[in-house]
Amino acid sequence: MTPLLAASLHRQHRSLPGGEKRRAGAVVFVAAVMGLAVSASACSVPVFRYALEHWESDPYRLTVFHRGPLSAEEEERLASLSQRLHDPDGRRLANLELVTVDLSKEVPPEVRTLWEQQSGETLPVAVLQRPGSDSHTGAVVCRGPLQEAFLERVFDSPLRQTIAAQLLEGESIVWVLLESGDAARDEAAFSTLTSELKRLAETLRLPAIDPADAADLSLPPETLKISFVAHRLSRKDEREEVIREMLLSVEPDLRDDLYRGEPMAFPIFGRGRVLYTLIGEGIHRDTIEEACRFLTAGCQCTVKRENPGIDLLFAVAWSRYVEPTVPLKPLPPLVGLAGFGEEGNSSSREGNHEASRLADASVREAAAGGDVLLPEPLRNGEGAGPGDEGTPTERVSGPGARAAATSPVLYAVLGVVMIVLGGTVFWWFLLRRG
Repeated sequence: MTPLLAASLHRQHRSLPGGEKRRAGAVVFVAAVMGLAVSASACSVPVFRYALEHWESDPYRLTVFHRGPLSAEEEERLASLSQRLHDPDGRRLANLELVTVDLSKEVPPEVRTLWEQQSGETLPVAVLQRPGSDSHTGAVVCRGPLQEAFLERVFDSPLRQTIAAQLLEGESIVWVLLESGDAARDEAAFSTLTSELKRLAETLRLPAIDPADAADLSLPPETLKISFVAHRLSRKDEREEVIREMLLSVEPDLRDDLYRGEPMAFPIFGRGRVLYTLIGEGIHRDTIEEACRFLTAGCQCTVKRENPGIDLLFAVAWSRYVEPTVPLKPLPPLVGLAGFGEEGNSSSREGNHEASRLADASVREAAAGGDVLLPEPLRNGEGAGPGDEGTPTERVSGPGARAAATSPVLYAVLGVVMIVLGGTVFWWFLLRRG
């Protein structure tokens, strides 16, 4: 926002009176200093990889409303779900908070308001909210009965398992096309998406990673790649009800009648974060390229909340796979990850766990429409569920060659110096004329 503020003031300052000029100059100078802080947090690691390594997923909230005691069976279902929110090592497995509210007792006003919005629902009912500014303001994603089938769909799904495996395998972006239901339009949108992803995988290049930033990576920088994969998601697939509703909650108007009959494309990166939505005619070369360029470029701001995007709900202990280490030390292969090195370099994978083979096989089978078999750390207890046989998938990869360019840190420092000097001269000029 700082560059936009400075540009706006620059356009307006000629018509301002003397006193306002001085204030405008002061704001420009402050904006320049703020720019120094923002630049200091820049990183040459690509956005998609920095997000995977460092950005914790924001939690969804599942509120179970009931009146009076729950039955023994209902209590058991909630206890089972609560236990599955963390893996055996205590790591958070799913970015989900579980809350129960007994309406026969005193209820905080904000929670009472949430319940009053669920008119006509039969108790007990479970209400899923996306991350919000606090525990109670997140938009409602979906709601359902306190039944095992609904709780399972909330916790995980075949498509989410496939997306997680592919992001951990090293895909830069996993795209999901939410179909409109119009076969011709959906086919045209998917064709545009996949053909453009193929072109970009062959032409985009990763930034040169500054050696100082290599410590932010859990694998050698030269093993990073540019690769994209795309899936199709039907609006009628009951197994994927929750991820469909999560995608439709990324922006507040996606359920409006204006967009109801439009195909939608969602770029997913990092730990299951959606950048934004492309809709209908907006699914074209320019917008697809803009998203891919942003996510494969260096992370200009490493602070998550200053970057666009909304997290999805995944049952994955992401931190188990990405533990940054200091560069120049021997890096053990990542357990459960496949495809980071060159395909012919078998020696680099000799120490991998058997889960690495399973992860690689699961992604290949998912792309072919077969059953999905996830590595053990990605499975959610017994019975991870069948593969998403009805979800067409297309993968495109490119060389991802690194640019032999001057360090981005040097460019950032020079840019900040120029901004500060320019702001100082501009402010001094306004003071002299005022």
